[in-house]
Amino acid sequence: MPLLIKFARHLAIAAVVATVVAACSSDDSADADTGAVAAEPAMMDTGMAAMPGMNDAPAKDADQEFLRMMVDHHEGLLVMTDSALKKGTSAQLKADAQKLKTDQTAERQMMLGMLKSDYSDDHMAMVMPSSNTMIAAGARKTGAEYDRQFRENIIAHHREALTMIDGFLPRFTKHANRKMAEKMKLAQTREIADFEKKIQRGV
Repeated sequence: MPLLIKFARHLAIAAVVATVVAACSSDDSADADTGAVAAEPAMMDTGMAAMPGMNDAPAKDADQEFLRMMVDHHEGLLVMTDSALKKGTSAQLKADAQKLKTDQTAERQMMLGMLKSDYSDDHMAMVMPSSNTMIAAGARKTGAEYDRQFRENIIAHHREALTMIDGFLPRFTKHANRKMAEKMKLAQTREIADFEKKIQRGV
Protein backbone atom coordinates (compact mmCIF):
# COMPACT_ATOMS: atom_id res chain seq x y z
CA MET A 1 0.00 0.00 0.00
CA PRO A 2 1.46 3.42 -0.92
CA LEU A 3 2.64 5.42 2.05
CA LEU A 4 0.26 8.33 1.36
CA ILE A 5 -2.70 5.95 1.48
CA LYS A 6 -1.41 4.40 4.67
CA PHE A 7 -0.91 7.85 6.19
CA ALA A 8 -4.47 8.75 5.24
CA ARG A 9 -5.73 5.57 6.89
CA HIS A 10 -4.03 6.51 10.17
CA LEU A 11 -5.58 9.97 10.02
CA ALA A 12 -9.01 8.49 9.31
CA ILE A 13 -8.74 6.24 12.36
CA ALA A 14 -7.64 9.19 14.48
CA ALA A 15 -10.72 11.10 13.28
CA VAL A 16 -13.05 8.25 14.26
CA VAL A 17 -11.86 8.24 17.85
CA ALA A 18 -11.62 12.02 18.18
CA THR A 19 -15.39 12.34 18.58
CA VAL A 20 -15.46 9.63 21.25
CA VAL A 21 -12.53 11.10 23.15
CA ALA A 22 -14.05 14.58 23.07
CA ALA A 23 -16.90 13.34 25.24
CA CYS A 24 -14.44 11.85 27.72
CA SER A 25 -11.93 14.70 27.88
CA SER A 26 -12.09 17.83 29.98
CA ASP A 27 -11.11 21.37 29.02
CA ASP A 28 -8.01 21.36 26.82
CA SER A 29 -6.66 24.48 28.52
CA ALA A 30 -4.87 22.42 31.18
CA ASP A 31 -1.41 21.16 30.36
CA ALA A 32 -0.59 17.45 30.22
CA ASP A 33 1.78 16.35 32.95
CA THR A 34 5.39 15.83 31.98
CA GLY A 35 5.30 12.10 32.76
CA ALA A 36 2.91 11.31 29.92
CA VAL A 37 4.91 13.37 27.45
CA ALA A 38 8.18 11.81 28.53
CA ALA A 39 6.76 8.32 28.08
CA GLU A 40 6.48 8.80 24.31
CA PRO A 41 8.27 12.05 23.41
CA ALA A 42 8.46 11.42 19.67
CA MET A 43 4.72 10.81 19.48
CA MET A 44 3.91 14.32 20.60
CA ASP A 45 5.68 15.86 17.61
CA THR A 46 3.67 17.07 14.62
CA GLY A 47 6.22 16.09 11.98
CA MET A 48 5.63 13.28 9.50
CA ALA A 49 8.43 11.24 11.07
CA ALA A 50 6.34 10.94 14.25
CA MET A 51 3.45 9.19 12.52
CA PRO A 52 3.20 5.44 13.21
CA GLY A 53 4.43 3.28 10.37
CA MET A 54 5.83 6.12 8.27
CA ASN A 55 9.26 4.48 8.17
CA ASP A 56 7.84 1.11 7.08
CA ALA A 57 7.92 -0.15 3.53
CA PRO A 58 4.43 -0.46 2.00
CA ALA A 59 2.45 -3.39 3.41
CA LYS A 60 2.27 -6.42 1.11
CA ASP A 61 -1.33 -7.19 2.01
CA ALA A 62 -4.12 -6.36 4.43
CA ASP A 63 -2.85 -8.89 6.96
CA GLN A 64 0.51 -7.16 7.30
CA GLU A 65 -1.14 -3.74 7.42
CA PHE A 66 -3.49 -4.88 10.19
CA LEU A 67 -0.69 -6.38 12.26
CA ARG A 68 1.35 -3.17 12.06
CA MET A 69 -1.59 -0.94 12.93
CA MET A 70 -2.81 -3.12 15.79
CA VAL A 71 0.71 -3.32 17.25
CA ASP A 72 0.77 0.50 17.28
CA HIS A 73 -2.72 0.58 18.76
CA HIS A 74 -1.74 -1.79 21.56
CA GLU A 75 1.32 0.34 22.28
CA GLY A 76 -0.91 3.28 23.19
CA LEU A 77 -3.00 1.20 25.58
CA LEU A 78 0.16 -0.06 27.28
CA VAL A 79 1.26 3.52 27.95
CA MET A 80 -2.15 4.15 29.54
CA THR A 81 -1.99 1.04 31.71
CA ASP A 82 1.51 1.94 32.94
CA SER A 83 0.13 5.31 33.97
CA ALA A 84 -2.86 3.72 35.72
CA LEU A 85 -0.62 1.42 37.72
CA LYS A 86 1.13 4.53 39.08
CA LYS A 87 -1.75 7.03 39.37
CA GLY A 88 -4.81 4.86 39.92
CA THR A 89 -6.43 5.22 43.33
CA SER A 90 -8.52 2.04 43.59
CA ALA A 91 -7.28 -1.53 43.90
CA GLN A 92 -9.91 -2.64 41.36
CA LEU A 93 -8.70 -0.16 38.75
CA LYS A 94 -5.07 -1.23 39.21
CA ALA A 95 -6.09 -4.88 38.90
CA ASP A 96 -7.96 -4.11 35.68
CA ALA A 97 -4.99 -2.11 34.35
CA GLN A 98 -2.61 -4.97 35.12
CA LYS A 99 -4.84 -7.50 33.33
CA LEU A 100 -5.08 -5.23 30.29
CA LYS A 101 -1.31 -4.78 30.30
CA THR A 102 -0.66 -8.52 30.55
CA ASP A 103 -3.15 -9.44 27.82
CA GLN A 104 -2.16 -6.74 25.35
CA THR A 105 1.58 -7.20 25.92
CA ALA A 106 1.15 -10.86 24.97
CA GLU A 107 -0.93 -9.95 21.91
CA ARG A 108 1.53 -7.29 20.82
CA GLN A 109 4.45 -9.72 21.07
CA MET A 110 2.50 -12.35 19.14
CA MET A 111 1.73 -9.88 16.35
CA LEU A 112 5.34 -8.69 16.19
CA GLY A 113 6.35 -12.34 15.88
CA MET A 114 3.86 -12.85 13.05
CA LEU A 115 5.22 -9.82 11.24
CA LYS A 116 8.74 -11.18 11.58
CA SER A 117 7.96 -14.76 10.57
CA ASP A 118 5.46 -14.03 7.78
CA TYR A 119 6.97 -10.86 6.30
CA SER A 120 10.52 -10.48 7.69
CA ASP A 121 9.13 -7.21 9.06
CA ASP A 122 10.93 -5.64 12.03
CA HIS A 123 8.14 -3.18 12.71
CA MET A 124 8.84 -0.73 15.55
CA ALA A 125 5.76 -0.11 17.68
CA MET A 126 4.73 3.55 17.92
CA VAL A 127 1.80 5.18 19.70
CA MET A 128 -0.95 6.37 17.36
CA PRO A 129 -2.05 10.04 17.47
CA SER A 130 -5.52 9.12 18.74
CA SER A 131 -3.96 7.25 21.67
CA ASN A 132 -1.83 10.27 22.50
CA THR A 133 -5.03 12.32 22.79
CA MET A 134 -6.32 9.85 25.38
CA ILE A 135 -2.98 9.79 27.21
CA ALA A 136 -3.04 13.59 27.45
CA ALA A 137 -6.63 13.53 28.76
CA GLY A 138 -5.60 11.16 31.55
CA ALA A 139 -2.53 13.21 32.38
CA ARG A 140 -4.73 16.18 33.29
CA LYS A 141 -6.62 14.18 35.93
CA THR A 142 -5.83 13.04 39.46
CA GLY A 143 -7.56 10.97 42.12
CA ALA A 144 -11.02 9.59 41.44
CA GLU A 145 -11.30 11.75 38.32
CA TYR A 146 -8.22 10.01 36.92
CA ASP A 147 -9.75 6.58 37.61
CA ARG A 148 -12.91 7.49 35.70
CA GLN A 149 -10.92 9.04 32.85
CA PHE A 150 -8.81 5.89 32.54
CA ARG A 151 -11.89 3.70 32.18
CA GLU A 152 -13.42 6.11 29.67
CA ASN A 153 -10.16 6.12 27.72
CA ILE A 154 -10.05 2.32 27.59
CA ILE A 155 -13.66 2.18 26.38
CA ALA A 156 -12.87 4.70 23.63
CA HIS A 157 -9.65 2.87 22.75
CA HIS A 158 -11.43 -0.48 22.52
CA ARG A 159 -14.19 1.00 20.36
CA GLU A 160 -11.53 2.31 18.02
CA ALA A 161 -10.02 -1.19 17.87
CA LEU A 162 -13.42 -2.67 17.04
CA THR A 163 -13.77 -0.23 14.15
CA MET A 164 -10.34 -1.25 12.88
CA ILE A 165 -11.12 -4.96 13.19
CA ASP A 166 -14.47 -4.65 11.41
CA GLY A 167 -12.74 -2.81 8.57
CA PHE A 168 -10.15 -5.54 8.11
CA LEU A 169 -12.22 -8.70 8.63
CA PRO A 170 -13.44 -8.83 4.98
CA ARG A 171 -9.88 -8.26 3.73
CA PHE A 172 -7.88 -10.90 5.61
CA THR A 173 -6.22 -13.63 3.56
CA LYS A 174 -4.69 -15.56 6.49
CA HIS A 175 -6.99 -17.61 8.71
CA ALA A 176 -4.74 -17.10 11.76
CA ASN A 177 -5.08 -13.34 11.51
CA ARG A 178 -8.86 -13.51 11.11
CA LYS A 179 -9.17 -15.83 14.10
CA MET A 180 -6.94 -13.57 16.24
CA ALA A 181 -8.91 -10.46 15.26
CA GLU A 182 -12.24 -12.11 16.06
CA LYS A 183 -10.88 -13.17 19.46
CA MET A 184 -9.73 -9.60 20.14
CA LYS A 185 -13.14 -8.26 19.15
CA LEU A 186 -14.95 -10.59 21.54
CA ALA A 187 -12.62 -9.84 24.46
CA GLN A 188 -12.69 -6.08 23.98
CA THR A 189 -16.47 -6.00 23.56
CA ARG A 190 -16.77 -7.72 26.94
CA GLU A 191 -14.27 -5.33 28.52
CA ILE A 192 -16.22 -2.32 27.24
CA ALA A 193 -19.38 -3.63 28.91
CA ASP A 194 -17.49 -4.36 32.14
CA PHE A 195 -15.90 -0.92 32.28
CA GLU A 196 -19.20 0.82 31.53
CA LYS A 197 -20.79 -0.96 34.51
CA LYS A 198 -17.86 -0.02 36.76
CA ILE A 199 -18.16 3.64 35.75
CA GLN A 200 -21.86 3.57 36.61
CA ARG A 201 -21.10 2.03 40.01
CA GLY A 202 -18.19 4.40 40.61
CA VAL A 203 -15.79 1.48 41.14
